[in-house]
Amino acid sequence: MQFVVNISPIGTTIPLPLVSVLFITYNQVAYVRQALDSILMQKGPFELEITAGNDCSTDGTSAIIDEYAARHKGLFHLLPHDKNLGMSHNINRCLPACRGKYVAILEGDDYWMDAQKLARQVAFLETNLDYSFCFHNAKVIYEDGSGNASHSMTGESKLEYTLDDITRGWSIATASVMYRNGLLDELPEWVFEGTATDLPIFAILASKGRVACLPEEMSVYRINPSGVSRAGHRENYMLGIVRMHKNVDKFLKFRYHHNFVDKLAEDYFILTGLTILAKKRGLAMCYLLKALRFQLANGKLPKINNMKTLIVILLPGLVRRLGNNLRAYATDITAE
Repeated sequence: MQFVVNISPIGTTIPLPLVSVLFITYNQVAYVRQALDSILMQKGPFELEITAGNDCSTDGTSAIIDEYAARHKGLFHLLPHDKNLGMSHNINRCLPACRGKYVAILEGDDYWMDAQKLARQVAFLETNLDYSFCFHNAKVIYEDGSGNASHSMTGESKLEYTLDDITRGWSIATASVMYRNGLLDELPEWVFEGTATDLPIFAILASKGRVACLPEEMSVYRINPSGVSRAGHRENYMLGIVRMHKNVDKFLKFRYHHNFVDKLAEDYFILTGLTILAKKRGLAMCYLLKALRFQLANGKLPKINNMKTLIVILLPGLVRRLGNNLRAYATDITAE
């Protein structure tokens, strides 16, 4: 670890850290050591702090963080964790606690894999003052039993990303982001209505400056069974995603509404599959009709798969006679 550790109490004249690592975690005992080690391996001639928002973990995560903080005195800023807040409120309490000029985000089940990650992003932001944040490519790995092959998250290689790019696809890993502190002191109230904070944060930051993508693949985004979107209560989770997409669309004054129409259609197709599996055929039909309405709003005709879904909902007896292919479709359309 080659950065300079020079953490000082607020109010002293000792320089503040150049980089704050906003580290959030909840019940990630299997992964948190790798995440913390990936921070400690960073190299750079600058001050660093780790602002740790442990959301009252109950699985041993807390003990590991305490162990690392005791071993690296002065480096960690541990926030109190006497009750579980939920992801968005946990992030929100961490934002004002970060004292660095720049903030890099890392969740406890992801990790960085390049020792120069922070140094590269600091160098870019120091010399490109009109950029509000930068991110880099990331590797997506599947540990959810799906058998999917690893791949790069950001497929399109270009230096600058616009709000249209950001709201169109899934191209930014949270662990790849570094932004200028002061642009996001707290989350607006509408963020708490949803169940994800990444796109709202990216949209808010991108509305305050340009956005750069560094081509190097410097972090890992891990898809695992304990992820929040896979840990049960999937229907409620997806309804929160619907609210999040609608709220971001409204925040951006509907300038990229065409992108959110596509996202909402996909959300409702996933909800359709979930409710078919739960044998809630009336609700599944409601979600399917909403999905088709959003598809048509963007001038897209229903696909053959949409007709399969109708058959699954309306003719369950026929599905049983036709065999596994149609029955499996309800499971397929819930996959992310």
